[in-house]
Amino acid sequence: MSVGAPRRRVPAAERREALIEAAVHEFAHGGLHGTPVERIARRVGVAQPYVFSLFSNKRELFLAALERNTVNGGTAPAAGRVVTLTTLLSHVILHDVKGT
Repeated sequence: MSVGAPRRRVPAAERREALIEAAVHEFAHGGLHGTPVERIARRVGVAQPYVFSLFSNKRELFLAALERNTVNGGTAPAAGRVVTLTTLLSHVILHDVKGT
């Protein structure tokens, strides 16, 4: 059995950012209710309980993903983000607001 180089410990802030990016992608495809947190965790390479150590619930993670894609400081989202933002908002309007 060979011993490789030690793994670099990824700071929680970096993991949080990676989870938000993964959540943007996954929520854009499945919406809030159609996206399991496990899928987002797997995309980043962490366990689901770790996600909940950084975000209190799935809705909080969804809101962080939504915030990532909104207008900040007077600057518009990047061109590729407009479609994602529209998709995320449509899930909120069509599913979450109606309570389904």
